[in-house]
Amino acid sequence: EDIRGRALALRGTIAQMLRPLGVVIAGPLGDYLEFSFYPENIDILSPLVGTGPGRGYAFLFFLVGVFYVVLWIVNFNNKNLKFLSKQVIEITNS
Repeated sequence: EDIRGRALALRGTIAQMLRPLGVVIAGPLGDYLEFSFYPENIDILSPLVGTGPGRGYAFLFFLVGVFYVVLWIVNFNNKNLKFLSKQVIEITNS
């Protein structure tokens, strides 16, 4: 448990350091996505992100949410992360 806490703290620190980069990238990316789905795919995506001027940003938020869920599932099923504390104890004891 102690090692897992340290690993999560490191992950949180890295995420905080990369947050400004995400802000810089999200603006232009949202503007680009705004026009890339108009008008061909508007009927397909309208139930998901709407039809208004903010649909590019809505789709960006949706994609980020899907990415986080997939990343969580992958990490939740990762046996190395589940037993990280036991592995470190075994290494330090030997």
